[in-house]
Amino acid sequence: MSDPAAQPLPFISLEQQKAYRIIPSKFPPIDLYEDVATVEQLEAVYALEALTNPRIKQDYGNPYAINKQHWLINIPNSSLVMAPFVYPNPQGGRFTHPNFAGFYCASSVQTAIKETVYHTEKFMAYTNEPAQRLQRKTLACYFDANLVDLCSAQFKNSAYYHALDYQASQQFGLTCMQQQLDGIRYYSVRHPQGQCFVLYKPNLVTEVLQTQHYDYIWDGAAIVNVICLSL
Repeated sequence: MSDPAAQPLPFISLEQQKAYRIIPSKFPPIDLYEDVATVEQLEAVYALEALTNPRIKQDYGNPYAINKQHWLINIPNSSLVMAPFVYPNPQGGRFTHPNFAGFYCASSVQTAIKETVYHTEKFMAYTNEPAQRLQRKTLACYFDANLVDLCSAQFKNSAYYHALDYQASQQFGLTCMQQQLDGIRYYSVRHPQGQCFVLYKPNLVTEVLQTQHYDYIWDGAAIVNVICLSL
């Protein structure tokens, strides 16, 4: 079968696209990214902090892991968007790699839950964690981007959608990064017909809000329930 990426790539332009990301509740925002108004101020504060804080990358991450023209600062909860870039996943993801990161989100809360349940189960089983409740919170965000559209029919049976092997999709993501593209829209592998996005530039996000909280119930072998928390 011919390589679908050898054909001209389809793009989709999205404006104020709403999307959802679910993250652990225990990680608070890092005020550094909210408290500065310009890139120059962030550079100055980061450099000053580095003089006295040997744990600066642990406390604030490494903003220089991405091009500073793409930093997201001075909007509420901007640190929650910057976090996956300044603390990259050492294993990478479907369209990201240990050497480059992205902001993953989904078109619906249901898809975001399905995706995070799968990856949480994988982590908890690997580390042999005992039964427990895992608290999660939802980020509702809006973004403007021109994305490679892997929801196009030419990619339906491509290796980018392999359930377990990310080699082809990570290489494709690297190519998109090298071309300085905004990111990718693709179908969720864990929630059929659900759509996901990966953004390679944090400043594509224009607004981010903390919304609903959930408990993921891990019984020692699987997540057996997801409970929506409310007052």
